[in-house]
Amino acid sequence: MDILKPGNILRIPDYEFENGGESRDKYLIVIDLSAEKSLLLRVLTTSRIHVPEDKIMHGCRNEPENGLHYFMFEKERCIGTLAESDFRFPKHTFILFRNNIKTFQYSRSLRSTSV
Repeated sequence: MDILKPGNILRIPDYEFENGGESRDKYLIVIDLSAEKSLLLRVLTTSRIHVPEDKIMHGCRNEPENGLHYFMFEKERCIGTLAESDFRFPKHTFILFRNNIKTFQYSRSLRSTSV
């Protein structure tokens, strides 16, 4: 299986943040690849944001007036399969669009990646 396939979700143990923040396990979603430049376009997920209960919904949310720009995976909702088993996030999990989409060299991102 090619783990760097657009649409794959990869678990990265002890992810090292660019800003030097405390490392912790993160999920990376492969959006696109460029073989010419050996770059990976990725977004990281988080379950550590506070969203008003009436704004919780699976899918894309864009409300500039409220500063909400994200995609949310509803907790325990099947979003794919892993080793022939359903894959779910255990908590509401978000992709924040602001300052979260990055491109970088493959080698940095794959040091400790697991599927």
